[in-house]
Amino acid sequence: MADEGFRFIHATDLRLDEPLVGVGANGPGIGSSGKMSGDESHALVDATLTAWNLVVEHCVSAQADFLLLTGNVFDHRSLSLRARIALERGLATLDSNRIEVFIAPGNLDPATAWKRQVSLPGNVSLLGTEESDPVAVVKHGRMLTSIQTLATTETEEPGWNANSGANETSSNGGYRIGVVPAGVPVQWKNGQPESLNVPGASPFAATLVQSAIENGVNYVACGAGQPQLKQAGPTWIHDPGPTQSIRSTVAGPCGCSLVQVDSHGRTRIDSLALAPVRWETFFLEIEKQATLKDVVEKMALQVMELNVSECEDVWVLNWRLSGEGKTLEAFLDPSQLPQIWEQLEEELEEELSGDGHTLRIHQCELVQRVLRDPVSLEDATGLIQSLQELLESEENSNAAKSVVEEVRRELIEDQWLQRADMFQVREVIASANSEDVIQRALDSAGLYLD
Repeated sequence: MADEGFRFIHATDLRLDEPLVGVGANGPGIGSSGKMSGDESHALVDATLTAWNLVVEHCVSAQADFLLLTGNVFDHRSLSLRARIALERGLATLDSNRIEVFIAPGNLDPATAWKRQVSLPGNVSLLGTEESDPVAVVKHGRMLTSIQTLATTETEEPGWNANSGANETSSNGGYRIGVVPAGVPVQWKNGQPESLNVPGASPFAATLVQSAIENGVNYVACGAGQPQLKQAGPTWIHDPGPTQSIRSTVAGPCGCSLVQVDSHGRTRIDSLALAPVRWETFFLEIEKQATLKDVVEKMALQVMELNVSECEDVWVLNWRLSGEGKTLEAFLDPSQLPQIWEQLEEELEEELSGDGHTLRIHQCELVQRVLRDPVSLEDATGLIQSLQELLESEENSNAAKSVVEEVRRELIEDQWLQRADMFQVREVIASANSEDVIQRALDSAGLYLD
């Protein structure tokens, strides 16, 4: 352990110069708002690059000893000139400030792409596979920590070695960082790694990660871009999430994490909000008798519950609407939406007078729950009651789980999910808890029976 401790920045899933998906003309539903100036339009286009520049700035201002990138910094299939220039400039800035960079390639930025497509300065080290020796991080002659890839996207049985460097108990008590890069077929449940239930996914990646945790690795740096912070005994398991989320699936402030380790090995993890564009999704049920004024006030209250981070230039607010009545119909009419958004903004500007720098883009879509037309209401209610009784029946619980597992298998094996860019979709389907799915089905049945 370093006598004085050390600190580093952990960032992942930067997706440099990748477009934001589902905003403006490509939004999810009926209509959107937001008259953007040229600068504000650039905020959307440059969002991922801006976030990367801020990662570099924070490394320098925080006097970080090193930067750890855990995958999907770029997509090798679409790496633009802008992305490459921004990346190389940032790495050069860190080099000039004597800040080392350790990169664990992910499924979108494999090691071959880093070597072929990017010019790397001397301060950058590409981490190897789980079979590689740990990399020692040394500064001013003192050992800070070691970094080891625990598993990769290509971990297979022949390469598995239970006695690899990541899984050996450290003899000198030094702080050890284990990396699980983006794309590794591992999901987390209650702080424990499990294999993803997808075709072709090796179970040995999860085995290696679990072995490292059991052998006392101090910090597991994840790269999937799905925010999490858990502790399994003395081991911290952390994914900072994307530096800039490119779609609404990751909502709230995004950025990176500052990890500080004191001289006794105690770890402190602080989230740093850097993303200039923030996504939020709201669910709003509009009652039949509700007036537009009532609904707008309700919407404004939901927005006002959120705190604005200084870095955020644009909020993309997705409103998922359900209900009935004339007010809902107004939201479904594109010609009336501009006036609705204007009323909502007037309400917000009145209450948030000190927040004039953030542009809010509102988008809405209908998520009305619809049943197939029944022969009669009595027949439909009877079917739902039968479903509810089936799911609640103890003797049928295994059958219900079998149905969920069969649907899961069919979805995962479907051809459209085999594309590389569908990895996160496969991961979500594979990690869905059967009991949670059944409980949601019960809750949905209950909504119709109330």
